[in-house]
Amino acid sequence: MSDNFTENDKRRSFRVVRLFTIIVVTVFIGWYMIFHFLSARNYAIQINMITDSLFIEKIGKRFAPPSSENFWNTLTEKEKNRAFLNARHEMAQSDSVRMTIHLPDSTLWLEIKGLVVHTVLIRDVKLTASLRQIPPLAKAWWLSSPFKTIEHSSTIPHEPIVIKHAPADTIEAQNSPVLPPEPEDKLVYFTYKTDRNLTLHFNQWEDGNRKGYFCRKMKRELKSFGATLGYMLQFRYKPFEHRIEITLDKKDARTIYRALPEFPKIAVKISD
Repeated sequence: MSDNFTENDKRRSFRVVRLFTIIVVTVFIGWYMIFHFLSARNYAIQINMITDSLFIEKIGKRFAPPSSENFWNTLTEKEKNRAFLNARHEMAQSDSVRMTIHLPDSTLWLEIKGLVVHTVLIRDVKLTASLRQIPPLAKAWWLSSPFKTIEHSSTIPHEPIVIKHAPADTIEAQNSPVLPPEPEDKLVYFTYKTDRNLTLHFNQWEDGNRKGYFCRKMKRELKSFGATLGYMLQFRYKPFEHRIEITLDKKDARTIYRALPEFPKIAVKISD
């Protein structure tokens, strides 16, 4: 009798713990989804305010623009081209190497003083859906100046290290050949987080081998999840993040990363 009572007690305790766990997990998932929705809604309100102010600036308060589709297509196309040229013009004011991501023809440019010195082909590109939902005028305003990198990470060092033994004297130093760095077998992935809600992820083309990509992506998602939890605990809106994921050949990815300064400026043109 005592054994049966103990067994029933254990089962009852297990049910209570399981029910409590389910409730806690359900509440957390619900709050997590609501939090994301509220953060996105707050960002959408800001974008709509920007769009309204740009509309007044470009069209005027009392001017009723034609309802024809050609009018809006012409206006938005001119604004997109103006934004792209303005961003490149700003970057050309510096002697440093800059990067332009030109998605309409799937190319990436390295520029110095506005002159394209190197071009690589983008193998694949993925954009978050939010980038296609920004109103055209607000998107043109958003892209009209170069993005400034505020944080970056990479699987390879920015500058390769050459290990060389110190010579005993001047003669030995003159006769010692300069050895090139050892070839790197590491997978090449790097990320630039910019000042205007845009994060750029660069991946190497793995030709069917996706293990390295999924490992890198999992680390990124865990980091993003941790940051979201931090904002949730502080009851603050999380800054909305747009993401562009670009895949390059391994050699091109390494070249681009090492040619750029540590915190580069980046111009972007997005195709519709």
